[in-house]
Amino acid sequence: MTGLWSVVIPDSTEITNLITNPSLETAETGYALVATATIAASTTKSRRGYKSLAVTCTTASGDGAMYDAVALTSGTTYTFALDVWGLDGVVYAAYFSDTSAASVGTPTAITGSAQWTREVVTYAATATANFRVVFAKNQAEGSGVAYIDGVGVYAADHDPGHIDGEQKDCWWNGTPHASTS
Repeated sequence: MTGLWSVVIPDSTEITNLITNPSLETAETGYALVATATIAASTTKSRRGYKSLAVTCTTASGDGAMYDAVALTSGTTYTFALDVWGLDGVVYAAYFSDTSAASVGTPTAITGSAQWTREVVTYAATATANFRVVFAKNQAEGSGVAYIDGVGVYAADHDPGHIDGEQKDCWWNGTPHASTS
């Protein structure tokens, strides 16, 4: 089994996580289902805190979850990062989406491994508008539950590591688990 070690290199500037509910500790507020999936905050598996988002997929391609909406500024590069516990061998995708549900930028393909992995997608915004970030099954097989946790969208060209207001040297910019951090 592969370990979950990481090296954190400090950023010289303050970075804000634009996701207002990054570790799903209280509810699935801000998240919505995609296609025929169902979603729920769950204590079954978690990577950051004691809950994650359980995404129950049918055999249909496109089942998943999205976070709606994240305000992006044209010309700025953003990183969408999340922890994924996917079904072994099932292919998923993570991507930015406009409000019509069309993917923008280049999706990241994720092959489930029945263990936690950190996945990253970057996108240089082409409009100043609200966007979605999506995690969805990319094939028509492999029904069951996948989990996501540690969700973040950062105005940066890299993943600065998971940020939420519960961590040391981090803070909420408003109500805990309902504001940026």
